[in-house]
Order: sequence, then C-alpha cells, then structure tokens
Amino acid sequence: MNIINDQIDFNFSRPLDIQKNLNLKKAKSLYENSISLKEKNLLLEKHLKLLLIELFYCWYESNEQFLSLSMSKRGYNSKSRYNPNNISSYTIQAVNLLKKDKLIDFFPGFFDRKTKKSRQTRIRASQNLRNYFEDSLQFVDKRINHPKREFVIVRDQFNNKVEYKDSFKTHEIREILSEYNNILSTCIIDVPTYEKNFFIRSDKRKIAISETGSQANILFKKGSDNVEKFDGCWWNKIDISLVNLFQKKFLINNTTTSYVDLNDFFENYLLKQLNINRLKISDDFSFTQICKIISKGLKLESYESLIKSLCLEKGNFFVDINISINDIRLKVDSFLKKNQEISSHFFKGNPINWESVVANIFLKLLMNIVPAKIPVFLIHEKIYFPSDFQQNILKTLDEILEKELGSTNNLLKVYPCESYNFKNKAFFSNIFSRKIKCSNRYLNRVSNQRLK
Repeated sequence: MNIINDQIDFNFSRPLDIQKNLNLKKAKSLYENSISLKEKNLLLEKHLKLLLIELFYCWYESNEQFLSLSMSKRGYNSKSRYNPNNISSYTIQAVNLLKKDKLIDFFPGFFDRKTKKSRQTRIRASQNLRNYFEDSLQFVDKRINHPKREFVIVRDQFNNKVEYKDSFKTHEIREILSEYNNILSTCIIDVPTYEKNFFIRSDKRKIAISETGSQANILFKKGSDNVEKFDGCWWNKIDISLVNLFQKKFLINNTTTSYVDLNDFFENYLLKQLNINRLKISDDFSFTQICKIISKGLKLESYESLIKSLCLEKGNFFVDINISINDIRLKVDSFLKKNQEISSHFFKGNPINWESVVANIFLKLLMNIVPAKIPVFLIHEKIYFPSDFQQNILKTLDEILEKELGSTNNLLKVYPCESYNFKNKAFFSNIFSRKIKCSNRYLNRVSNQRLK
C-alpha cells in the first residue's frame, strides 16, 4: 500500500486546457527559465509552453489541484475547432521530458476493474518548479485565452465534443461569449468570509475558486438549437447543498449584490408546457429540491432511475446523508402522491428540460446586457448581479420572461445578498470598512484585482 498516494485527492483535478494563449509573457518566461533543450525544436517548445503555463495556473488556483491529461495518441485531435493551438500527441513527449527533468509529479492513469471506470494521468508541478512559481508571482496574466478560443461547444448523445459548421447564430453567440469572458476576467464573484481556496460538494469533490480557470462556455446538444447549459466556470460546478448554504453570501466586485431566482417561475413553465396549475409543497423537500426532482422525473424513464439518482446525490436532497433507500422511497412516494397531477407525467422520457430553459433565458439576458458591460452570473437557477444595476436587469429579464413563459413583472422578486456593512458603493470599495471579518484569501483576490 502506498500511504502517500492514499492521502492524495486525485479527484481534485481539472482537464488540461489546450486553448490557452501561448504568446503570453508568462508562457515565454516559464519556458525560458525552466527548460533547456539541447536542440531547437519549435513543436516541442510549443507543447512545453502549454504544459508549463497550465501547471502554473493549476498551482495558482490551488496547490493541491492536479491537471488530468491523456497519455494516448487517441486523446488528441490537432485539427479540431476546439484546439486553436493545434496541440497534438506531441504532448506525451513533452510530459515525459518534464518528468525526466523532475519538474512534475507524475501519477499514471489506470482502469479500475471494480468500478469499471478509467482515470486519466494526473500531473502537477514538482517542488522544484513550485519554487520558481513562487518567485514569479510579480505578474500573473488574467486574460489568458487564445484569441480564437472556442466558447460554443456542441456535444453528441455520449457527451463527446463534435465538430460543427458555423452559422450566423454561432457567430453571434461566440461574439457575446467572448465579450462576456472579457468581463469575467475583470470581475470577482466570491464569498468574502470563506477562507479555503476550494469548496467541497456533498460528494466530497473539491471545486477550486479559480481566478483564471473559469471560462464561460455554452453547450448545445447535436441537432438542437436550444442551449443545453452553461459550463466552464467554478460556480457552474457547485451543487445544490453549496448553493443553499451560500446563496445569500455571494458578492460581486466587492459591492452590494442581489439575485433573481428563476425557480420562482418553474410553475409558470409547467403551466405552459403541461397545464399544471399548482405544486403542493412537501415537508421533506425545499422548493429548489422539488424543482430538481420534477425535472429528473420528467426526463427519466423509470421510478427506479429516479431513486438511484437521488441515492447518488443524498447530500443534496436529504439532511441525513446516511438515509436508507427505503426511507428515500417513502419520501419520494409521499411527494408523488401529493402531486399526482405532475407525477402522472413522470417516467415517460419527456423532453422537457428546465435547465435548458434557464440557460436560454440567461443567454438572452447576456445578449442584452453584455454590450453595457454589466457583470451577471448564473449559479444554478439564480442570476446574480450588482445591486446598482437592478433596474436594468429587472427590465430586461421581465421582457424575456414575458416572451418565454408568459409571466408578468409582479412575479419578479429580487433577493438581497448580505450587505457586509459597506460604507460606500464605490467599485472595489474599502474592504476594511466592514464589521464582518473577510478571509485572507478573499482580501488577496481583491488586492490582486486592483493591481491588474
């Protein structure tokens, strides 16, 4: 037994991002100060630059985090539209060189015969490389995307990326997403009192609070014109339990923040799609949990599939994470009995998709407010925004919701986040003017943003 390896959380990792800008000053500096090739090799140099800059930003996000990557030639497609740097299986040679020079900690991938799951190779900067990283923190680029980075992603039924032909719509969305990501690179959304640099979900998965690794992508299913969901940012990866815990604690740009909960319009959606008038609240589940359960039940094809799904997410739906499967069945049966009008539509593989509706509403919002450079954030079904822009956001959202769901503005409720006792509303106002103690991590983030 390898005791050291048993104590390492290999699940705390993110995939190698092959869409970084390799012309960054940081990339050149890392390469020139870390590597000495015997012979000039521009192809190897490019792949080493990518690995070094990715190792740096992975470490910068959290020194416990790994990069996951393929050590198989089949894992690379240098001609893909999602690969503007034309990164190829030459990555494998570059990884082996870093390993030989003891610049990385290397943990090979394997296939777990018990779980029937494969785990890709994990790498992270070795102590030697980390020492150089520590000395090179005087400049950290925040805008790190390749100029031709692809933000529009199309996936097949197996969740694999697929190539697609451009259209007027994809061009329009790509432009909006590109500008939105520029806004994100100059903004902060965070929980000021939270000390760690990662959140822990109910499934024990760690989510790094990344300053630089959050790129907003928009996902489509092959053959569909509707947005499937937004992805790519750290706040897209947190689960229901974390949202419930921190929903009123998020802060944007260190100023007063509010949010709108689109779940307030879930019944409007059901009324429009299925003519369901009113949901009956269950003592066993919150309204947010009810929305999730209904969304699952409509899409799944059997009762047992729903039970299995809830068993896998116990921490998100039940106070007692050790709840037995029989007790889960009792709670679900009670809910279904109370809501027979909606439960009669369950387990029929219904194509209704509330997550997709929420994503489409948010995309329409971005198209209206991104040109005005207003920062907004979608966290599950909640849209966060600086309170100073409330009037702009509500007016635009009201128009979108009227068109999409037939709702009226008297349903549009705004929820304030914690005020943190600000003395003024200036951008990045005095972070020491609050009675509530901020974490050192958060103070450093704000300080770094000021120095950009």
